[in-house]
Amino acid sequence: MKKIIMMIAVMAFMTIGAPHAKAQESATGEVVHVQALGLVCDFCARALEKVFMDTEKVQDVKVNLDESRIDIVMIKGEHFDDEKITEMIVDSGYNVEGISRK
Repeated sequence: MKKIIMMIAVMAFMTIGAPHAKAQESATGEVVHVQALGLVCDFCARALEKVFMDTEKVQDVKVNLDESRIDIVMIKGEHFDDEKITEMIVDSGYNVEGISRK
């Protein structure tokens, strides 16, 4: 029974980390780079990806654990201000060290 529950949990987690097809037809917009403190594992990365992908403004999110960086690719024409990004990350349990845009 424990094996079945574990297998279901693993399969559910794998679907969360699946590539996002949202807004593929949209051109890529602004890329926001966030230096964050407290990112230590893949669960951290998946949680933050979910937080941002649940909005209608984000095309893609990449979390680089080695560099403690979150790259947020906005849908063209959409925007998050630094305060909103900081709020979303802090509410998820992490600290923001800096934000830059490309």
